[in-house]
Amino acid sequence: MEKGATICSFLVFVLQVIMDKFFYIKPVLSFVMVFIGIEMQLVGSKWEVPTAVSLLVLLSVMIIAVVASIIKRKNEIQRATITINK
Repeated sequence: MEKGATICSFLVFVLQVIMDKFFYIKPVLSFVMVFIGIEMQLVGSKWEVPTAVSLLVLLSVMIIAVVASIIKRKNEIQRATITINK
């Protein structure tokens, strides 16, 4: 088996696990794909996005999504606990 195919299979598995745990990952992955697509179209133009800016945007959006997902899950657990205790 090719090394690239093995890495892709592993990444797909990791994404499936992450998507189950974090509610906002799917919308963020959509944003990331659109952002990368637009960025690829801008390569070589006067509006080309510097690599550092691109990585900062992608990392920031992913961190915000993970934190928001954790907060959402925590709130859902609190609501469920309150409902059970009533």
